[in-house]
Amino acid sequence: MGIGHKEIGRRGEKLAVDYLKKNRYLILEQSYRCHLGEIDVIARKRNTLVFCEVKTKMNSSFGEPVEEVDDYKQEKLKRLANYYFAFKTRQNLQCRFDVISINLTAGGEAKVNHLKNAFS
Repeated sequence: MGIGHKEIGRRGEKLAVDYLKKNRYLILEQSYRCHLGEIDVIARKRNTLVFCEVKTKMNSSFGEPVEEVDDYKQEKLKRLANYYFAFKTRQNLQCRFDVISINLTAGGEAKVNHLKNAFS
């Protein structure tokens, strides 16, 4: 029996957080939830608050993980980021939206692609 969709997502988010930490990002939130939805990872690097959408796939036959962040998802993330800024931070920071795309292989390997400024 294969790995379930939720397990793949959790594994991808852990890999994304490990990747960000290794690249000197400060992780502020993981799976941040509010009434508007969820942001996978909120991190900070210097004076920039980075909202990360993590997409993980075992198979890219139906497209790359990053392709799943469509216009609807982008608008939702923008609303979530505005809410977070309004209620969770008191600092004057720049904001950026990144997508971390992870391809997992059957052998357990992971290819991480970090697309900075994926949309504005």
